[in-house]
Amino acid sequence: MTALSNFDLEFLQWLQSHRIEAFDSFFHALSSSTTMLAILGVLVISAIYFFKKDSISKIDFVSFWVLFATSLSINAVLKFLVARPRPFVTHPEILKMYDAGPYSFPSGHTITAFAIAFGILFIIKQRMYAIPFFIWAILVTYSRMVLGSHYLTDVTASIVIASVLFAVILNKRKQTKNAAEAF
Repeated sequence: MTALSNFDLEFLQWLQSHRIEAFDSFFHALSSSTTMLAILGVLVISAIYFFKKDSISKIDFVSFWVLFATSLSINAVLKFLVARPRPFVTHPEILKMYDAGPYSFPSGHTITAFAIAFGILFIIKQRMYAIPFFIWAILVTYSRMVLGSHYLTDVTASIVIASVLFAVILNKRKQTKNAAEAF
């Protein structure tokens, strides 16, 4: 095993051995809620855009959707290209506390949570209102590891992917706005 793989395993073992068992059901529910909250969030933002057009600009709405859809697409492609087994599959000492698909890298729950949190920055004008979304995303990330479904590198890669996509889309938005103002 490489040094990074050893660190990944040791960190996960440490995390599970220091977990507070009373919170296991909370973290399981939090992980389970990710898909439903993402769908609900996307539907609410879409409804606001279509029924209250003056509250979300077209560029903000499209930016949100591009970030969300691209994140999920990259996750799906990488998941099957890398085909990294779940921690509890290759290391029986890791507790399996959440049913999950066969592959671990990257973390779909984490990339979804951070895509929503970063996407909210396009929608909400007062940035401080995005803080609860980032707290939720961080808790989802922790839950994926403590439940034995992901290594630290799985969730870190997901955060990096969502962050880089956000930065690229934000930069493209600024270029588009500047070009529009130049005319």
